[in-house]
Amino acid sequence: MSESPVILSTHMMATYMVKPGCAEQARDIIARHWPTLKAHGLVTDQPATVYHSESEYGPVFFELVTWVDENAVSRAFNTPEVNAIWQEMAAITEAREGRPPVDYPIVHKMGYFTEEPDVPEDDGFTGLAHYLVRPDKVAEFHGLMARDWPTLRDEKLTTGDRGTVYYGEDASGPFFLEIVRWYDQQGPSVAYRNDKVSAIWQDVFRYTEGRGGRQAAEYLWAAELKYPYHEGS
Repeated sequence: MSESPVILSTHMMATYMVKPGCAEQARDIIARHWPTLKAHGLVTDQPATVYHSESEYGPVFFELVTWVDENAVSRAFNTPEVNAIWQEMAAITEAREGRPPVDYPIVHKMGYFTEEPDVPEDDGFTGLAHYLVRPDKVAEFHGLMARDWPTLRDEKLTTGDRGTVYYGEDASGPFFLEIVRWYDQQGPSVAYRNDKVSAIWQDVFRYTEGRGGRQAAEYLWAAELKYPYHEGS
């Protein structure tokens, strides 16, 4: 991309590798997490966004929250009620798939699609793609992500729900999280055979790399969880 990509907002993305059989317990813990952070003035009024996915190894949860400032994380560590919740989650998570039990990288929501129409549809399947990007290809990857969802939409492979992309860095290096709504669960297979999409995805494969026992690219089906605190928000 010739210009620096626009950052819409900055968040903490908690990734929880939950032990098999503990998904319902994790849902309950996460339900109390954001309200506790909010009660202590650590996060903004924007409610947490939570996704639940089932990998072949067990449940995975992604929770995105927005801190009020860069020092809020440090204050959270010194807040007993927050720490109590974090300890509950630590007891039901485990290291696997090259990931730690719980990870808290900072991510930036990218503004690639701010001029695109957003036409939410009731049907569809939420897909999460997690890419481990080569450090020397971050700029090029921003360009790929800016083209991917509009191409999928124009080729009638995804719904009118606007795609979302987050960029961040964890202990292993830079990564992107892309969230789109497919019309059906065969969508990715059909997309791979589409010439326009395949041209983008071939570069995705070239610009990513496996690290720390993790795959270069991971693709998950996920459900966005809605908690009572979303009502009236």
